[in-house]
Amino acid sequence: MGTTILRVEKIKSMANVRQSGAHQFRYHTHTPNANPAKKSRNHTILGSGNLAKDVQNRLDDLTKPPRKNAVLAMDGLATLSPELLKDNTNLNIWANRTRDWLVERFGDNLVSAVVHLDESSPHLHFTVVPLDEKPDGRKVLNARDMFDKWQLSDMQRSYNEAMQRHISNIQAPKHGSKAQHTKVKNFYAELDSMADNLHKSMLKAKQDLLTEAKTTVLERLLPMIDRQFKDVERKLGIPIPEPLRQDLAEKHKAKAVSLIDHAFEENRTVKAWDKKLLKKIDENKKSWSSPKDRVHSRQR
Repeated sequence: MGTTILRVEKIKSMANVRQSGAHQFRYHTHTPNANPAKKSRNHTILGSGNLAKDVQNRLDDLTKPPRKNAVLAMDGLATLSPELLKDNTNLNIWANRTRDWLVERFGDNLVSAVVHLDESSPHLHFTVVPLDEKPDGRKVLNARDMFDKWQLSDMQRSYNEAMQRHISNIQAPKHGSKAQHTKVKNFYAELDSMADNLHKSMLKAKQDLLTEAKTTVLERLLPMIDRQFKDVERKLGIPIPEPLRQDLAEKHKAKAVSLIDHAFEENRTVKAWDKKLLKKIDENKKSWSSPKDRVHSRQR
């Protein structure tokens, strides 16, 4: 008897994407725990063999370039308990059905999948670009929502169920065991913590939106500044000297940034909304406290 194993990790830079690709495709001279004599048994079931290129091709679909600290990709590993993969029949079924599950789950965001058979335990590496298409058509990176703890839990269940349909003797993940799950009192403590952090998270999300909006407006204004220079040059009949042009461009850009900041300055309506939301959170927090806490409160 055994179970499914599924893990994912964030990748935030193209340098780390290239490192992951070097490991997946065995570009390093020596790979720990891998037998060079069995390297030929590894096979790519999705992707070009150039992980950085495959990830970048998907990133090119974004509406705008990713932010500096964005999660560019998720590096995943899928396998079964070692005893289940000793049978070659199970091995082939596992590899093919895992591929099918990945394609169904992640669609075009799945850019690479490689089976490793040169290590002691067979496993499959996969790479997903967390591209999310919004209702208004914008395409953005959204690992925070697409790979939050609820989605990860659902992925574990979904992958296990997919394997159970094709391979016998697979146990379900122990979602109900005391060792694996938070006790009731910790559940209430987590709700309290969520209430404490909700307002901070809301403010951060609002600030991120404001920053994104300011950047978008500035990107639209900069071409206008360039067109103004060209209009002046056309009227004068001579080009503006490059040093003067750069100096004026920087001054106009600084002025544009100042105007944008002023336009997006927090007003009384937003402040009132923040205050009202915080009050509502505090009210709900009282109803979220554990039954034991409420009994003690009444006794006092």
